[in-house]
Parts: sequence; C-alpha cells; structure tokens
Amino acid sequence: MRLAVDGSNGSDGGVAHGALLSDFATAAVTGDDSALERTRREILNKLGQEELVDAAALVAHYEKMDRIADATGLPLDAPMQILGGELRDSLDIGKFTSAQNTKVAGPVLSALQRTLRAIMLPVLKHLATRNK
Repeated sequence: MRLAVDGSNGSDGGVAHGALLSDFATAAVTGDDSALERTRREILNKLGQEELVDAAALVAHYEKMDRIADATGLPLDAPMQILGGELRDSLDIGKFTSAQNTKVAGPVLSALQRTLRAIMLPVLKHLATRNK
C-alpha cells in the first residue's frame, strides 16, 4: 500500500512491473508530460499495447472515482473509519485534499477503534481462512 501512496521509489511493491506502472500512474495524474511519454513508451516496449491500454484505463478509472468522491465531499463511513484508522495514520492519508471530508477521530473514537480492531481482525482472519 505504501507504493500506492508514496510512489514507486524503484520498488515493485510485490507486483510485476509495479514500479513502472506506479511511475506511469504518477506521471498521468500529475501532468508530467515527459515522464508520461517515457513511461508510456517503456510499458509499450516491455509489456505490449494491450497492457498499456489496460494501465491507462485503470489510471483513468481511479482518477475519475477520486474526482467524484472529492466533488461530492464523500466522507468515510463510521465502520471504515473505525477499522481503517490505524492504516490511514500509517499511510499518512490525511495529507491528501479529500481527507478533509472525514473527521479526525477524537480520543473516544480512537479508543473504540483500537478495541474493535482487536476484536474484529482475528474474526476477519478466521473468516478469510474458512472461505478458502
């Protein structure tokens, strides 16, 4: 997840060609035309035309969804805020503009987050292994 938030820094993040795809996505959303042209050419040469089209479609889809969420002021719902608070903090999600739409957890909600995570994470892990 750190790869998605901070960019590739040369790491594939466990995904085949992850650094290249991350660099392509970053260039596309930041408007860096020279980086976009370079990464587009590299994807075309290494992965082929179909993969380039897939990568561009995926970047466009997520950019669209992010813009919709930002435009509507879509906040995180309470369960997601409770279960994802620690992850959001570790990834420093608050630095992004859209984070202003979700209220920062106060001391009571923070305590509730820790308690519910301690209960729910083992349950979710158990359910995940049971459904394999």
